[in-house]
Amino acid sequence: MIADPIVYLLILGLGSIYLVKLFIIIKYHDLNTDQYNHNAFIKSLSTNFKLKVSALRETNTYPFLAHMIMDKVKNMFVKKYFSFSIEILFMLIMTRYLLEIEVETRSLLSILIILSISTTSFSQVRFFSARIFGIALFNIILLVASTDLDLSVKIILEILCLIPIFLASKFAHQAFVFVVLPAAVFFLKVDLLLSYPLALVITFILTKGFVVKIFRAHITHCYYTFFYNMDLYVFGHYYRDFETDKVDRREFSIQRTVMSIISVIKNPVLILIPILFLFGENVEISFNIVLILIVLGIYILLSFSTRLNWSVGESGRYFEYILVPLSLASYNYGILTSNLFYVVLFLIIVSSYFWVFSLIRRENRSIIAAGRVYDNEESIELISFLGTLKKSRVASLPIAISNFLALNSKHEYFYPFSFLSQYYLQRTGILPFFKFDEKNLLNKKYIDYLVVDKKQIPESYLKQIINRYKYTLVFENANYHVYQKVK
Repeated sequence: MIADPIVYLLILGLGSIYLVKLFIIIKYHDLNTDQYNHNAFIKSLSTNFKLKVSALRETNTYPFLAHMIMDKVKNMFVKKYFSFSIEILFMLIMTRYLLEIEVETRSLLSILIILSISTTSFSQVRFFSARIFGIALFNIILLVASTDLDLSVKIILEILCLIPIFLASKFAHQAFVFVVLPAAVFFLKVDLLLSYPLALVITFILTKGFVVKIFRAHITHCYYTFFYNMDLYVFGHYYRDFETDKVDRREFSIQRTVMSIISVIKNPVLILIPILFLFGENVEISFNIVLILIVLGIYILLSFSTRLNWSVGESGRYFEYILVPLSLASYNYGILTSNLFYVVLFLIIVSSYFWVFSLIRRENRSIIAAGRVYDNEESIELISFLGTLKKSRVASLPIAISNFLALNSKHEYFYPFSFLSQYYLQRTGILPFFKFDEKNLLNKKYIDYLVVDKKQIPESYLKQIINRYKYTLVFENANYHVYQKVK
Protein backbone atom coordinates (compact mmCIF):
# COMPACT_ATOMS: atom_id res chain seq x y z
CA MET A 1 0.00 0.00 0.00
CA ILE A 2 1.29 3.44 -0.96
CA ALA A 3 1.38 5.84 1.98
CA ASP A 4 3.36 8.70 0.46
CA PRO A 5 0.97 11.59 -0.41
CA ILE A 6 3.49 12.97 -2.93
CA VAL A 7 3.21 9.70 -4.86
CA TYR A 8 -0.57 10.06 -5.04
CA LEU A 9 -0.18 13.62 -6.31
CA LEU A 10 2.33 12.50 -8.94
CA ILE A 11 0.00 9.71 -10.08
CA LEU A 12 -2.81 12.25 -10.30
CA GLY A 13 -0.58 14.63 -12.28
CA LEU A 14 0.54 11.93 -14.72
CA GLY A 15 -3.02 10.69 -15.14
CA SER A 16 -4.28 14.22 -15.84
CA ILE A 17 -1.64 14.66 -18.53
CA TYR A 18 -2.84 11.64 -20.47
CA LEU A 19 -6.50 12.49 -19.95
CA VAL A 20 -5.75 15.90 -21.48
CA LYS A 21 -3.95 14.23 -24.39
CA LEU A 22 -6.90 11.94 -25.04
CA PHE A 23 -9.22 14.96 -24.95
CA ILE A 24 -7.00 16.77 -27.46
CA ILE A 25 -7.04 13.74 -29.79
CA ILE A 26 -10.83 13.46 -29.63
CA LYS A 27 -11.53 17.21 -29.83
CA TYR A 28 -8.83 18.38 -32.24
CA HIS A 29 -7.96 15.29 -34.29
CA ASP A 30 -6.35 16.11 -37.66
CA LEU A 31 -6.18 19.81 -36.89
CA ASN A 32 -3.04 20.36 -38.90
CA THR A 33 -2.33 22.87 -41.64
CA ASP A 34 -0.07 20.34 -43.39
CA GLN A 35 -2.51 17.44 -43.43
CA TYR A 36 -3.30 17.77 -47.15
CA ASN A 37 0.38 17.99 -47.99
CA HIS A 38 1.05 14.78 -46.05
CA ASN A 39 -1.95 13.09 -47.66
CA ALA A 40 -0.68 14.09 -51.09
CA PHE A 41 2.70 12.60 -50.25
CA ILE A 42 1.03 9.35 -49.19
CA LYS A 43 -0.88 9.33 -52.47
CA SER A 44 2.39 9.69 -54.38
CA LEU A 45 3.97 6.57 -52.85
CA SER A 46 2.45 4.33 -55.50
CA THR A 47 3.77 6.50 -58.35
CA ASN A 48 7.44 6.78 -57.38
CA PHE A 49 6.84 9.92 -55.32
CA LYS A 50 5.31 11.78 -58.24
CA LEU A 51 1.89 13.28 -57.71
CA LYS A 52 -0.22 12.41 -60.76
CA VAL A 53 -1.98 15.76 -60.69
CA SER A 54 1.17 17.84 -60.31
CA ALA A 55 2.05 19.94 -63.33
CA LEU A 56 5.62 20.13 -62.04
CA ARG A 57 6.12 16.37 -62.15
CA GLU A 58 8.87 16.50 -59.59
CA THR A 59 10.15 13.43 -57.77
CA ASN A 60 9.97 13.97 -54.03
CA THR A 61 12.73 12.83 -51.71
CA TYR A 62 11.14 13.44 -48.33
CA PRO A 63 11.64 10.65 -45.73
CA PHE A 64 8.83 8.24 -46.48
CA LEU A 65 8.64 5.63 -43.71
CA ALA A 66 5.96 7.29 -41.54
CA HIS A 67 3.83 8.01 -44.62
CA MET A 68 4.26 4.44 -45.85
CA ILE A 69 3.01 3.16 -42.49
CA MET A 70 0.09 5.57 -42.76
CA ASP A 71 -0.68 4.26 -46.24
CA LYS A 72 -0.71 0.64 -45.05
CA VAL A 73 -2.84 1.33 -41.99
CA LYS A 74 -6.46 1.20 -43.06
CA ASN A 75 -8.16 1.21 -39.66
CA MET A 76 -9.17 4.78 -38.80
CA PHE A 77 -8.97 4.13 -35.04
CA VAL A 78 -5.34 3.01 -35.39
CA LYS A 79 -4.54 6.05 -37.53
CA LYS A 80 -6.15 8.38 -35.03
CA TYR A 81 -4.19 7.04 -32.06
CA PHE A 82 -0.93 6.17 -33.86
CA SER A 83 1.14 9.02 -32.39
CA PHE A 84 -0.40 8.48 -28.97
CA SER A 85 0.47 4.78 -29.15
CA ILE A 86 4.07 5.56 -30.10
CA GLU A 87 4.39 7.76 -27.03
CA ILE A 88 2.83 5.14 -24.74
CA LEU A 89 5.24 2.51 -26.08
CA PHE A 90 8.17 4.84 -25.41
CA MET A 91 6.93 5.47 -21.86
CA LEU A 92 6.65 1.72 -21.21
CA ILE A 93 10.23 1.22 -22.42
CA MET A 94 11.39 4.01 -20.14
CA THR A 95 9.42 2.61 -17.20
CA ARG A 96 10.96 -0.82 -17.74
CA TYR A 97 14.45 0.71 -17.62
CA LEU A 98 13.73 2.75 -14.49
CA LEU A 99 12.36 -0.31 -12.67
CA GLU A 100 15.44 -2.27 -13.73
CA ILE A 101 17.78 0.26 -12.08
CA GLU A 102 15.46 0.40 -9.05
CA VAL A 103 14.47 4.06 -9.19
CA GLU A 104 12.24 4.95 -6.25
CA THR A 105 8.55 5.56 -6.97
CA ARG A 106 8.65 9.36 -6.57
CA SER A 107 11.51 9.79 -9.00
CA LEU A 108 10.07 7.25 -11.44
CA LEU A 109 6.77 9.10 -11.67
CA SER A 110 8.56 12.45 -11.86
CA ILE A 111 10.69 11.26 -14.78
CA LEU A 112 7.60 10.02 -16.62
CA ILE A 113 5.95 13.41 -16.14
CA ILE A 114 9.05 15.18 -17.50
CA LEU A 115 9.02 12.93 -20.55
CA SER A 116 5.31 13.47 -21.24
CA ILE A 117 4.89 17.17 -20.58
CA SER A 118 6.62 18.78 -23.59
CA THR A 119 4.49 20.90 -25.90
CA THR A 120 5.17 18.57 -28.81
CA SER A 121 3.78 15.53 -27.02
CA PHE A 122 0.55 17.48 -26.53
CA SER A 123 0.18 19.26 -29.85
CA GLN A 124 1.54 16.57 -32.17
CA VAL A 125 -0.33 13.67 -30.60
CA ARG A 126 -3.57 14.75 -32.27
CA PHE A 127 -2.62 13.57 -35.75
CA PHE A 128 -0.40 11.15 -37.58
CA SER A 129 3.07 12.62 -37.54
CA ALA A 130 6.66 11.51 -37.95
CA ARG A 131 7.65 14.04 -35.28
CA ILE A 132 6.76 12.03 -32.16
CA PHE A 133 8.04 8.93 -33.95
CA GLY A 134 11.44 10.57 -34.45
CA ILE A 135 11.60 12.07 -30.94
CA ALA A 136 10.77 8.69 -29.34
CA LEU A 137 13.41 6.81 -31.37
CA PHE A 138 15.99 9.52 -30.71
CA ASN A 139 15.45 9.38 -26.95
CA ILE A 140 15.49 5.57 -26.95
CA ILE A 141 18.97 5.77 -28.51
CA LEU A 142 20.08 8.09 -25.70
CA LEU A 143 18.51 5.73 -23.16
CA VAL A 144 20.38 2.75 -24.62
CA ALA A 145 23.60 4.77 -24.60
CA SER A 146 23.08 5.43 -20.86
CA THR A 147 22.75 1.75 -19.96
CA ASP A 148 25.46 -0.77 -19.04
CA LEU A 149 24.44 -3.25 -21.73
CA ASP A 150 27.09 -5.12 -23.70
CA LEU A 151 28.65 -3.03 -26.47
CA SER A 152 27.32 -5.29 -29.23
CA VAL A 153 23.77 -5.16 -27.83
CA LYS A 154 23.91 -1.36 -27.59
CA ILE A 155 25.11 -1.05 -31.18
CA ILE A 156 22.36 -3.35 -32.48
CA LEU A 157 19.62 -1.48 -30.59
CA GLU A 158 20.93 1.91 -31.71
CA ILE A 159 21.08 0.76 -35.34
CA LEU A 160 17.48 -0.48 -35.11
CA CYS A 161 16.45 3.02 -34.03
CA LEU A 162 18.68 4.95 -36.45
CA ILE A 163 17.43 3.20 -39.59
CA PRO A 164 13.78 4.33 -39.16
CA ILE A 165 15.04 7.80 -38.15
CA PHE A 166 16.90 8.09 -41.48
CA LEU A 167 13.75 7.06 -43.34
CA ALA A 168 11.15 8.98 -41.33
CA SER A 169 12.45 12.12 -39.63
CA LYS A 170 14.82 14.68 -41.12
CA PHE A 171 14.91 16.71 -37.94
CA ALA A 172 15.71 13.72 -35.70
CA HIS A 173 18.62 12.78 -38.01
CA GLN A 174 19.80 16.38 -38.06
CA ALA A 175 19.60 16.61 -34.26
CA PHE A 176 21.60 13.38 -33.97
CA VAL A 177 24.38 14.81 -36.13
CA PHE A 178 24.41 18.21 -34.41
CA VAL A 179 23.96 17.03 -30.82
CA VAL A 180 24.74 13.36 -30.24
CA LEU A 181 27.77 12.83 -32.47
CA PRO A 182 29.79 15.75 -31.00
CA ALA A 183 29.04 14.50 -27.47
CA ALA A 184 29.93 10.96 -28.52
CA VAL A 185 33.29 12.14 -29.88
CA PHE A 186 33.96 14.12 -26.69
CA PHE A 187 33.26 11.09 -24.47
CA LEU A 188 34.48 8.47 -26.95
CA LYS A 189 31.13 6.66 -26.87
CA VAL A 190 32.19 3.77 -29.06
CA ASP A 191 28.66 2.40 -29.44
CA LEU A 192 27.30 5.64 -30.93
CA LEU A 193 30.39 6.24 -33.08
CA LEU A 194 30.02 2.76 -34.58
CA SER A 195 26.24 2.48 -34.79
CA TYR A 196 25.83 5.63 -36.89
CA PRO A 197 28.04 4.65 -39.88
CA LEU A 198 26.84 1.04 -39.69
CA ALA A 199 23.20 2.21 -39.77
CA LEU A 200 24.01 4.39 -42.80
CA VAL A 201 25.50 1.43 -44.69
CA ILE A 202 22.60 -0.89 -43.81
CA THR A 203 20.02 1.73 -44.78
CA PHE A 204 21.81 2.32 -48.08
CA ILE A 205 21.62 -1.40 -48.85
CA LEU A 206 18.00 -1.76 -47.77
CA THR A 207 16.83 1.21 -49.87
CA LYS A 208 19.13 0.42 -52.82
CA GLY A 209 20.77 3.81 -52.47
CA PHE A 210 17.57 5.85 -52.26
CA VAL A 211 18.50 7.10 -48.78
CA VAL A 212 21.30 9.12 -50.42
CA LYS A 213 18.66 11.09 -52.32
CA ILE A 214 16.89 11.81 -49.01
CA PHE A 215 20.10 13.09 -47.43
CA ARG A 216 21.04 15.14 -50.51
CA ALA A 217 17.58 16.70 -50.63
CA HIS A 218 17.79 17.51 -46.92
CA ILE A 219 21.11 19.32 -47.35
CA THR A 220 19.89 21.07 -50.49
CA HIS A 221 16.71 22.17 -48.75
CA CYS A 222 18.74 23.74 -45.92
CA TYR A 223 20.95 25.47 -48.51
CA TYR A 224 17.97 26.70 -50.53
CA THR A 225 16.17 27.98 -47.46
CA PHE A 226 19.27 29.75 -46.14
CA PHE A 227 20.11 31.58 -49.38
CA TYR A 228 16.79 31.97 -51.21
CA ASN A 229 13.87 31.64 -48.82
CA MET A 230 14.69 34.38 -46.33
CA ASP A 231 12.23 36.90 -47.66
CA LEU A 232 9.36 34.50 -48.12
CA TYR A 233 7.79 34.37 -44.73
CA VAL A 234 6.72 36.78 -42.03
CA PHE A 235 5.19 35.40 -38.86
CA GLY A 236 1.45 35.90 -38.69
CA HIS A 237 1.05 36.74 -42.39
CA TYR A 238 0.53 34.04 -44.96
CA TYR A 239 0.33 36.75 -47.58
CA ARG A 240 2.13 40.05 -47.29
CA ASP A 241 1.02 43.11 -49.23
CA PHE A 242 1.10 42.23 -52.92
CA GLU A 243 2.94 45.43 -53.75
CA THR A 244 5.66 44.85 -51.18
CA ASP A 245 8.74 43.38 -52.80
CA LYS A 246 11.02 43.12 -49.78
CA VAL A 247 10.58 42.25 -46.15
CA ASP A 248 12.06 44.50 -43.48
CA ARG A 249 14.96 42.24 -42.47
CA ARG A 250 15.40 43.99 -39.12
CA GLU A 251 11.74 43.43 -38.24
CA PHE A 252 11.97 39.84 -39.46
CA SER A 253 15.04 39.15 -37.30
CA ILE A 254 13.39 40.62 -34.22
CA GLN A 255 10.28 38.52 -34.80
CA ARG A 256 12.35 35.36 -35.24
CA THR A 257 14.34 36.04 -32.05
CA VAL A 258 11.17 36.71 -30.08
CA MET A 259 9.62 33.49 -31.40
CA SER A 260 12.73 31.56 -30.39
CA ILE A 261 12.55 32.94 -26.86
CA ILE A 262 8.84 32.15 -26.66
CA SER A 263 9.59 28.58 -27.72
CA VAL A 264 11.17 28.05 -24.31
CA ILE A 265 8.15 29.51 -22.56
CA LYS A 266 5.94 27.14 -24.53
CA ASN A 267 8.01 24.23 -23.21
CA PRO A 268 7.96 25.04 -19.48
CA VAL A 269 9.59 21.73 -18.55
CA LEU A 270 12.84 23.38 -19.69
CA ILE A 271 12.88 25.42 -16.48
CA LEU A 272 14.41 22.26 -15.05
CA ILE A 273 17.68 23.03 -16.85
CA PRO A 274 18.63 26.11 -14.76
CA ILE A 275 17.27 24.36 -11.64
CA LEU A 276 19.52 21.40 -12.42
CA PHE A 277 22.65 23.53 -12.61
CA LEU A 278 21.73 25.85 -9.72
CA PHE A 279 20.45 23.31 -7.21
CA GLY A 280 21.82 19.97 -8.37
CA GLU A 281 24.12 18.13 -6.00
CA ASN A 282 27.70 18.13 -7.31
CA VAL A 283 26.78 18.42 -10.99
CA GLU A 284 29.66 16.94 -12.96
CA ILE A 285 30.45 16.88 -16.65
CA SER A 286 28.81 13.77 -18.02
CA PHE A 287 27.45 12.58 -21.35
CA ASN A 288 23.91 13.71 -20.48
CA ILE A 289 25.11 17.09 -19.19
CA VAL A 290 27.11 17.70 -22.37
CA LEU A 291 24.05 16.88 -24.49
CA ILE A 292 22.06 19.49 -22.55
CA LEU A 293 24.84 22.08 -22.92
CA ILE A 294 25.14 21.45 -26.67
CA VAL A 295 21.40 21.98 -27.14
CA LEU A 296 21.57 25.18 -25.09
CA GLY A 297 24.40 26.38 -27.33
CA ILE A 298 22.43 25.54 -30.48
CA TYR A 299 19.40 27.33 -29.06
CA ILE A 300 21.35 30.52 -28.32
CA LEU A 301 23.06 30.48 -31.73
CA LEU A 302 19.85 29.97 -33.68
CA SER A 303 17.86 32.44 -31.58
CA PHE A 304 20.06 35.28 -32.77
CA SER A 305 20.74 34.07 -36.29
CA THR A 306 17.62 34.38 -38.39
CA ARG A 307 18.98 32.62 -41.44
CA LEU A 308 20.31 29.65 -39.49
CA ASN A 309 17.10 29.32 -37.49
CA TRP A 310 15.04 29.33 -40.65
CA SER A 311 17.24 26.83 -42.50
CA VAL A 312 18.02 24.19 -39.82
CA GLY A 313 14.85 24.31 -37.76
CA GLU A 314 13.29 26.25 -34.92
CA SER A 315 15.73 26.51 -32.04
CA GLY A 316 13.22 25.40 -29.41
CA ARG A 317 12.59 22.08 -31.18
CA TYR A 318 16.05 20.80 -30.22
CA PHE A 319 15.00 20.69 -26.57
CA GLU A 320 12.50 17.96 -27.40
CA TYR A 321 15.38 15.60 -28.17
CA ILE A 322 17.05 15.74 -24.75
CA LEU A 323 14.09 14.71 -22.57
CA VAL A 324 15.81 11.48 -21.48
CA PRO A 325 19.17 13.16 -20.70
CA LEU A 326 17.35 15.96 -18.85
CA SER A 327 15.26 13.59 -16.72
CA LEU A 328 18.15 11.23 -15.96
CA ALA A 329 20.48 14.11 -15.10
CA SER A 330 17.81 15.59 -12.81
CA TYR A 331 17.56 12.20 -11.09
CA ASN A 332 21.31 11.60 -10.84
CA TYR A 333 21.95 15.00 -9.26
CA GLY A 334 19.15 14.91 -6.70
CA ILE A 335 16.71 17.41 -8.23
CA LEU A 336 13.76 15.03 -8.26
CA THR A 337 13.79 14.59 -4.49
CA SER A 338 13.78 18.27 -3.47
CA ASN A 339 10.65 20.09 -2.28
CA LEU A 340 11.40 22.85 -4.80
CA PHE A 341 11.09 20.34 -7.63
CA TYR A 342 7.53 19.32 -6.77
CA VAL A 343 6.38 22.95 -6.62
CA VAL A 344 8.03 23.60 -9.98
CA LEU A 345 6.57 20.41 -11.44
CA PHE A 346 3.05 21.46 -10.46
CA LEU A 347 3.56 24.86 -12.11
CA ILE A 348 5.00 23.16 -15.20
CA ILE A 349 1.91 20.95 -15.58
CA VAL A 350 -0.50 23.89 -15.19
CA SER A 351 1.43 26.18 -17.54
CA SER A 352 1.78 23.39 -20.12
CA TYR A 353 -1.99 23.00 -20.24
CA PHE A 354 -2.36 26.75 -20.70
CA TRP A 355 0.18 26.99 -23.53
CA VAL A 356 -1.00 23.90 -25.35
CA PHE A 357 -4.66 24.85 -25.39
CA SER A 358 -3.73 28.40 -26.41
CA LEU A 359 -1.63 27.00 -29.25
CA ILE A 360 -4.33 24.64 -30.51
CA ARG A 361 -7.08 27.25 -30.35
CA ARG A 362 -4.87 29.76 -32.17
CA GLU A 363 -4.12 27.18 -34.86
CA ASN A 364 -7.81 26.40 -35.16
CA ARG A 365 -8.71 30.06 -35.60
CA SER A 366 -5.94 30.66 -38.13
CA ILE A 367 -6.89 27.61 -40.19
CA ILE A 368 -10.53 28.63 -40.30
CA ALA A 369 -9.66 32.27 -41.01
CA ALA A 370 -7.34 31.26 -43.83
CA GLY A 371 -9.99 29.07 -45.41
CA ARG A 372 -8.03 25.88 -44.85
CA VAL A 373 -11.01 23.85 -43.66
CA TYR A 374 -12.26 22.17 -46.80
CA ASP A 375 -15.06 19.90 -45.60
CA ASN A 376 -17.69 22.55 -46.24
CA GLU A 377 -20.42 23.09 -48.83
CA GLU A 378 -18.44 25.71 -50.76
CA SER A 379 -15.44 23.40 -51.21
CA ILE A 380 -17.69 20.55 -52.35
CA GLU A 381 -19.31 22.86 -54.91
CA LEU A 382 -15.86 23.92 -56.16
CA ILE A 383 -14.69 20.33 -56.61
CA SER A 384 -17.95 19.46 -58.36
CA PHE A 385 -17.49 22.32 -60.83
CA LEU A 386 -13.86 21.43 -61.53
CA GLY A 387 -15.06 17.90 -62.25
CA THR A 388 -17.14 19.19 -65.16
CA LEU A 389 -14.08 20.64 -66.93
CA LYS A 390 -11.79 18.73 -69.23
CA LYS A 391 -8.35 17.98 -67.81
CA SER A 392 -6.47 21.28 -67.63
CA ARG A 393 -3.56 23.06 -65.97
CA VAL A 394 -4.78 25.00 -62.99
CA ALA A 395 -3.03 27.58 -60.83
CA SER A 396 -4.34 28.68 -57.45
CA LEU A 397 -4.20 31.67 -55.13
CA PRO A 398 -2.96 31.06 -52.57
CA ILE A 399 -0.78 28.24 -53.86
CA ALA A 400 -1.40 26.35 -50.58
CA ILE A 401 -4.90 25.29 -51.64
CA SER A 402 -3.43 23.35 -54.58
CA ASN A 403 -2.72 20.38 -52.31
CA PHE A 404 -6.40 20.12 -51.38
CA LEU A 405 -7.44 20.51 -55.04
CA ALA A 406 -4.89 17.96 -56.21
CA LEU A 407 -6.30 15.34 -53.87
CA ASN A 408 -9.86 15.85 -55.03
CA SER A 409 -9.85 16.55 -58.76
CA LYS A 410 -8.28 15.30 -61.98
CA HIS A 411 -6.47 18.44 -63.18
CA GLU A 412 -2.78 19.28 -63.09
CA TYR A 413 -1.90 21.77 -60.37
CA PHE A 414 1.29 23.69 -59.78
CA TYR A 415 1.89 21.91 -56.57
CA PRO A 416 4.78 22.88 -54.21
CA PHE A 417 5.84 19.31 -53.51
CA SER A 418 9.45 19.96 -52.47
CA PHE A 419 12.12 22.63 -52.40
CA LEU A 420 12.74 22.59 -56.19
CA SER A 421 9.10 23.25 -56.97
CA GLN A 422 9.01 25.87 -54.21
CA TYR A 423 11.99 27.56 -55.81
CA TYR A 424 10.32 27.45 -59.24
CA LEU A 425 7.09 28.93 -57.92
CA GLN A 426 9.03 31.58 -56.06
CA ARG A 427 10.84 32.57 -59.28
CA THR A 428 7.49 32.79 -61.05
CA GLY A 429 6.19 35.15 -58.39
CA ILE A 430 3.41 33.05 -56.89
CA LEU A 431 4.85 31.34 -53.77
CA PRO A 432 4.15 32.19 -51.08
CA PHE A 433 3.61 35.86 -51.88
CA PHE A 434 2.28 37.27 -55.08
CA LYS A 435 4.53 39.49 -57.14
CA PHE A 436 3.38 41.49 -60.17
CA ASP A 437 5.79 41.10 -63.07
CA GLU A 438 6.02 39.58 -66.55
CA LYS A 439 7.59 36.38 -65.20
CA ASN A 440 4.53 35.63 -63.08
CA LEU A 441 3.09 32.14 -63.54
CA LEU A 442 -0.34 33.58 -64.36
CA ASN A 443 1.15 35.21 -67.42
CA LYS A 444 2.02 31.83 -68.95
CA LYS A 445 -0.04 30.64 -71.90
CA TYR A 446 -0.23 27.07 -70.61
CA ILE A 447 -2.34 28.12 -67.61
CA ASP A 448 -5.99 27.29 -68.32
CA TYR A 449 -7.74 28.16 -65.06
CA LEU A 450 -7.16 30.06 -61.86
CA VAL A 451 -8.82 29.07 -58.55
CA VAL A 452 -8.95 31.85 -55.94
CA ASP A 453 -9.76 31.58 -52.25
CA LYS A 454 -11.57 34.87 -51.69
CA LYS A 455 -10.98 34.75 -47.93
CA GLN A 456 -7.26 35.02 -48.43
CA ILE A 457 -7.01 37.36 -51.40
CA PRO A 458 -8.22 40.94 -50.89
CA GLU A 459 -10.73 41.98 -53.52
CA SER A 460 -8.71 45.05 -54.55
CA TYR A 461 -5.68 42.91 -55.38
CA LEU A 462 -7.80 40.26 -57.04
CA LYS A 463 -9.15 42.86 -59.48
CA GLN A 464 -5.60 43.90 -60.35
CA ILE A 465 -4.57 40.30 -60.93
CA ILE A 466 -7.55 39.46 -63.14
CA ASN A 467 -7.21 42.60 -65.24
CA ARG A 468 -3.44 42.39 -65.67
CA TYR A 469 -3.20 38.70 -66.53
CA LYS A 470 -6.46 38.46 -68.56
CA TYR A 471 -8.85 36.10 -66.78
CA THR A 472 -12.62 35.86 -66.99
CA LEU A 473 -14.92 34.58 -64.21
CA VAL A 474 -16.57 31.17 -64.88
CA PHE A 475 -17.56 30.04 -61.36
CA GLU A 476 -18.33 31.72 -58.05
CA ASN A 477 -19.61 30.81 -54.60
CA ALA A 478 -19.22 32.29 -51.12
CA ASN A 479 -15.58 31.14 -50.75
CA TYR A 480 -14.14 30.63 -54.22
CA HIS A 481 -13.79 32.11 -57.68
CA VAL A 482 -12.70 30.16 -60.75
CA TYR A 483 -11.33 32.14 -63.68
CA GLN A 484 -10.52 30.99 -67.21
CA LYS A 485 -7.45 32.28 -69.00
CA VAL A 486 -8.29 34.47 -71.98
CA LYS A 487 -6.16 33.01 -74.78
